[in-house]
Amino acid sequence: MKSFLLAIGVLLFIGCGDNQSSSSSSSKDKKKGVDVRVIKQMGEMVPDTLAYLPLIGSLAESKDASEKNTLFLVIGKDIERGDHLSVRKLSKLVYRHGNQTKRLTLSIPINDKYQSIDVKNFEDFATRYGSIKFQLENWYNHFAGLGNCRFLRWEMINN
Repeated sequence: MKSFLLAIGVLLFIGCGDNQSSSSSSSKDKKKGVDVRVIKQMGEMVPDTLAYLPLIGSLAESKDASEKNTLFLVIGKDIERGDHLSVRKLSKLVYRHGNQTKRLTLSIPINDKYQSIDVKNFEDFATRYGSIKFQLENWYNHFAGLGNCRFLRWEMINN
């Protein structure tokens, strides 16, 4: 009887191991992203700011020609200027600076080394990290001085 229970336990353990192969296919899906290069790291002062808080997140530009003029706001850790990494797009942050409407693609690093939060999409981000979302909106409402910039909205991205 003990050997029978041991055999069932081993089969259950092996069966649970098979589920990991399906999770590796989901980790392949997780690897999809956009390759970017960081041009300003979190904590730097943006040149067109008045005496205000340093940059929240890192600014990056796409290495993909199809997204040539897209700026990415990367929320993560230990990201330095010049780093190349792959990111998952979540949403577009739209704000007005002076007379220009600007868009930043909110994203998170795919590599665990740079991740501070792990979310799959904007809804997950807004639900689990609403306070971070609010902080981003507030920062883009004020970074260039009172009345010089204004957060407008979030735009959904079709991945």
